[in-house]
Amino acid sequence: MSKVTGRIIFSDRSEGREIPVQNMRIELWDLDLLKNDFLAAGQTGVDGSFVLEYEPDDAGGRWDKPDLVLRLFDREHTYSPDGEPKSVWSVVASFDGDRDVTATEYDFGTLEAAYWEYENPEDSTKVAFTPRVK
Repeated sequence: MSKVTGRIIFSDRSEGREIPVQNMRIELWDLDLLKNDFLAAGQTGVDGSFVLEYEPDDAGGRWDKPDLVLRLFDREHTYSPDGEPKSVWSVVASFDGDRDVTATEYDFGTLEAAYWEYENPEDSTKVAFTPRVK
């Protein structure tokens, strides 16, 4: 098994301090020419950190070394015409790692996502705003 680590923060700063991206879904993929390989999924912690373990052979076999990419997802809740709730996952940020990774541990470092989890409460067209996470 191999593992990747890192931390995701919002690119916008509040009073100059880092704001971690908390409790959001992340997926690790291997990029290929024909078909990308899913390697692992998890979520960020309260400090924005993550650890994902994956099997390097899932990246296409013994001769294909992983070209890592990390994707950050957000879930949008919608309703079908008959009123049934459904969830749609959307990629809100993608971070390229190194190509042909052979190390058993890879650190993405601190990544910045240009994404915000709240609607803008200053926007006069919004009646209310709701945080994405509790």
